[in-house]
Amino acid sequence: MRERLKEAPSKEIVKYLFGPSIKSDLEKSYYPLLEINYAHLIMLMQQGIITAETTVAILKVLKKMEEQGPSILSIDCNSEDLYSNIEAYIIKKIGADVGGRLHTARSRNDLFGTVTRMNSRTYLLRSCSQINELRLHILGLSKKHIHLIMPGYTCMQPAEPITLGYYLAAHLHALERDFSRLENCYERLNQSPLGSGAMAATTFDIDRELTAELLGFNGPTGNSLDGIASRDYVLEILSALSIFMIHLSRLSHDLYIWSTEEFSLIEVNGSVAMCSSIMPQKKNPVTFEHIKSKAAHLQAAYISASSCLKNTPYTQCRDSSMECLRYFWDSFFEVEASIYLLITTLKTIKINEKHALDRTFVDFSTVTELSNTLVKEVGLSNSLAHNIVANIVIHIIEQGQNPTNINSKLLTEISSKLTKKNISLSDEKIQLALDPVLNINSRKVTGSPCPSEVEIQLKRMEQKIKGDDKKISNYQNRLLQSKTNLHNRIKSLLKHYR
Repeated sequence: MRERLKEAPSKEIVKYLFGPSIKSDLEKSYYPLLEINYAHLIMLMQQGIITAETTVAILKVLKKMEEQGPSILSIDCNSEDLYSNIEAYIIKKIGADVGGRLHTARSRNDLFGTVTRMNSRTYLLRSCSQINELRLHILGLSKKHIHLIMPGYTCMQPAEPITLGYYLAAHLHALERDFSRLENCYERLNQSPLGSGAMAATTFDIDRELTAELLGFNGPTGNSLDGIASRDYVLEILSALSIFMIHLSRLSHDLYIWSTEEFSLIEVNGSVAMCSSIMPQKKNPVTFEHIKSKAAHLQAAYISASSCLKNTPYTQCRDSSMECLRYFWDSFFEVEASIYLLITTLKTIKINEKHALDRTFVDFSTVTELSNTLVKEVGLSNSLAHNIVANIVIHIIEQGQNPTNINSKLLTEISSKLTKKNISLSDEKIQLALDPVLNINSRKVTGSPCPSEVEIQLKRMEQKIKGDDKKISNYQNRLLQSKTNLHNRIKSLLKHYR
């Protein structure tokens, strides 16, 4: 492969470029490269580009390589990449005149483009399955806590009472969109560059549709230059994964705050916590900290990949084909780690249910309904009712009291000062408005925290997760079927030309 070059590669280029690349590809690309070789050989023979005898001779070597695994190779990092080491092994076994025909009508450019897409779809489907596992776990928690009343916050201040089930259902909606984005990524990703050649296809009469079918792709890329130049699917996947991780980070951040002594809404289990080396009282919820930071790693991976692609020629160059992927594969591990760290933490989390409910009686989160009651019962405008209740809140706080001290007399006193009208509401109706349980159950509109409405959300979510699981299975089954068909053709060839 280096015949054009007089000099051997420098030790630096071997150490920092060739060696790390080959090591990485041995871990994830060895078998996909063999799959590509199988499909390419079958196509070359079918098109009459190489003979059946040559095809079978190469297939036998490839079959042995598949059976014995990567250890069969004596890696020479001076050979630039894993493909060259594979080709060198084949040629060593059956000679250049036969083994050297494997690379007919293709380039490393379309070969690497194809194996990158094959690896990407494997990793992507795995992440989709893991996300659905998280969705199912959160769904179960939401069902379990559909009646657990707690304060809801806006701008980190008590806002309105909600249930924990409702809060978790909100995250399920976000995760549903995350899955949808990743599914869309898969559809655009699953196009085969094989046959694009170095950049301008080939003069050989190849069948790109056949190789695409044998490798489980939806079809070949429509333009050969685009086939070897495009890596926007990397950006698309990283973007979708980054958005997903932002959702995990926001969930983790809420739980992180709720676990503080000041909030005391939840407590993490000791199995997912760490202690201090000096402060004996500490129980640190470290999984939340790691998940939040791992979300930052995904953002960094996207910036890295997009920066590598920016201001590069739209053709093959190692900026796009190699450096762009530098943190791509690690990103899938960060996603996996975050999902299972969160699931493990949620499984063991302890919720202070009584404290959560008690807070809603004293944190003024129900006074919005008192304002609504003035509108509905007395006929005040919303702005006037809001003004009256705000002044009641100010008075109660200044007196060092809480909402349980609001009564009809106080309402009349404050409203008369503001409106010069004698506005009254019975103590019973005031307390009904301030009751957090009634407050939540009265919210009957679509998408509300009322348990009956949350149940509707969760039923739809459960069906959606089942449907999304089926989609993943369909994608995986199609890939498995393509692989089975490919290997059946190989067996048939080897049997026929035994």
